[in-house]
Amino acid sequence: MRWIVLVIVLQLVLVACTFESPDTVSSTPVTGVTPIVMSTATPSIIETTPIPLITARDPVNCPNTPESRLIIQDRGRVTDNNDETLNLRNGPGTSFDILLALDPLEQFIVIDGPTCADGFAWFRVRYFGRIGWIAEGDAEEYYVEPYLTG
Repeated sequence: MRWIVLVIVLQLVLVACTFESPDTVSSTPVTGVTPIVMSTATPSIIETTPIPLITARDPVNCPNTPESRLIIQDRGRVTDNNDETLNLRNGPGTSFDILLALDPLEQFIVIDGPTCADGFAWFRVRYFGRIGWIAEGDAEEYYVEPYLTG
């Protein structure tokens, strides 16, 4: 969003720089140069090229996994379907090292995902300053859920 504002500001500055005050325009002809006539009237509407908005990417559904419910840049939490912990790994797959285990109802922020690997949909999350990957669930149950607060 910041880069969109920056582009618009730069466009406005460029448009403003192309208009000169009548006091600064020289009336002395320069030899060998074709004069360019510019209007000194201030435009009432500044035309700009529309900037495309960043849109959500197409949903990814990994084979043999439940439909993804986590939302990037929102909170999620470990479900309390059972008393098992959920592994936070340093990569999207079961072969990656376990960084720590999250207890049921622990909350996290979803950063990216899903990435399909080893029969799971993996999401990159931030949990108390630690960044890692968690599996969303398997063919039978969700391990995590969106945690949306009003």
